[in-house]
Amino acid sequence: MNKEEMLRKGFSHGAANVAIRYADEEIDFLVLRSEMVEYARRHHVEVDVKEIEDYIKAQFKDMHDALKDFEFPPID
Repeated sequence: MNKEEMLRKGFSHGAANVAIRYADEEIDFLVLRSEMVEYARRHHVEVDVKEIEDYIKAQFKDMHDALKDFEFPPID
């Protein structure tokens, strides 16, 4: 598994953690980082923690950008 694949799969694996609520970005970040570091270790992929952090930040930005114009429909 190459580094890019590990980042993608590690993020998905981490996002499946029940501690991720997408309500507290700081806690979500810490959980994802921990999960991704462990995922890389288990799969014997050398990746710097900074690269993992940058990947998580990029994913958060993509998510924020995708949702910035989302609104719930009014409840009547």
